[in-house]
Amino acid sequence: MKRRRDQGHAGEIGESIRWLAEVVVRSEQARMETMREIERIRVEAEAKRGEMDLKRTEIIANTQLEIAKLFAKGSVDSS
Repeated sequence: MKRRRDQGHAGEIGESIRWLAEVVVRSEQARMETMREIERIRVEAEAKRGEMDLKRTEIIANTQLEIAKLFAKGSVDSS
């Protein structure tokens, strides 16, 4: 009788361990998916930052060119 009861407890313990393992696996999968999503967002943000830096540089270069043209025109007119 005691042996049968011990086997029942062992089965319950085994079932509990399986359940815990499944919970841990699901939790780890969710964490990994979250990390992948965060990395994807980081890469997108970095690309966007690069685009913004390029646009800013372009605006500055165009502004400097326009200023240089104005100065060049001004020095020709005053001659």
